[in-house]
Amino acid sequence: MDRNKPVLKTAVPQEWIEQLETLAKQTGCSVSELLRDAIAQYLGIWEQPSSQTLDQLRTELNTFKVSISQLHEKVNDISSKSHLLTTLNLRLTALEGTIAKNAFPPDNASTSSQLLDDDECDEPDEILTDFLPR
Repeated sequence: MDRNKPVLKTAVPQEWIEQLETLAKQTGCSVSELLRDAIAQYLGIWEQPSSQTLDQLRTELNTFKVSISQLHEKVNDISSKSHLLTTLNLRLTALEGTIAKNAFPPDNASTSSQLLDDDECDEPDEILTDFLPR
């Protein structure tokens, strides 16, 4: 702060202070510099930035625009892949359900196959004569 210059004090809403502090962080200027520039611009004595500074700002702005465009593309790409992942997950769940149903047949199916098997119905004391010579 320049000690030779008078200090101007005023009351402003807290919201303005928060916005000024945010803007100061974004621009790399102090809140005092922002206020001096705003008052100077209002009074018509504000110095326009040099053409070199404007060119630098335009270059930075274009760089930011390209970065934002790339970010939008990546977000859209991720969104579409997210939809695919959700679809694949649903299909996998359905496939697992189908496999689980077919892996273990119902109890009545295994019982009916046992009833059709003649070897299981044979009595233990039954004598099988088919293989004896005649």
